[in-house]
Amino acid sequence: GVGVIVDPDACVFFEDLRKLASGEMKMIRHGIHGDMLLEMGIDVFYGCTKLTTIVTNADTALSSNAFADTGLKQIDYYGPTIVNGLFSGVKTLEKIVIHNNIDTIGERAFSNCTNLTEVVFNGSCKAIATSAFENCTSLTTVVIKNDITYLGQKAFSGCRKLNSVTFEGGCEEIAAYAFFDCRALTNFKLPNSDVIIGDMAFAESYIKNFIPFIYAFFQLFYAH
Repeated sequence: GVGVIVDPDACVFFEDLRKLASGEMKMIRHGIHGDMLLEMGIDVFYGCTKLTTIVTNADTALSSNAFADTGLKQIDYYGPTIVNGLFSGVKTLEKIVIHNNIDTIGERAFSNCTNLTEVVFNGSCKAIATSAFENCTSLTTVVIKNDITYLGQKAFSGCRKLNSVTFEGGCEEIAAYAFFDCRALTNFKLPNSDVIIGDMAFAESYIKNFIPFIYAFFQLFYAH
């Protein structure tokens, strides 16, 4: 497979990125002792469909759209943050494991990853931003653990196979259209009864089992 190794002794050169994008190169693996790759620029691997595997460390900052529209299949993510559009449009992606503690999953970070079926949080995360998982049409179950307190607008909008959502760490706010057009959504478990729910947050969904069941809230977002 195609691989990019990013560790404290590795550095990736622009010329090599060009070769990777054109298919001339199967693997990038350049060791430079004493130099740490601290940052990757915007769109650095954008459209590199031959790229299937990455390994990042906790010190490498990745910029917007760095791996958008690539050929990644599974991500074990150890980076310090997940920025806007980082993995957007990766239609081959099936599984994400987020290992580190991060503040936010950025806007459109995984949007249009149409084969994504599993998201695993092993670290803590405080917020999922606007459209972070929008149109992930193969996603069926979401279990949000740890300390996520905020779901942005359209966070899971258009996830039409999503049928079960569970928050195990509580939530303070679910923004407008967060689960809009999640037509298979029938089971929703939310331990915090004081959650703020935005307009149309569950429009075009068909929730039958809402825990806790608060009739007034349910009337606000139940799809008619």
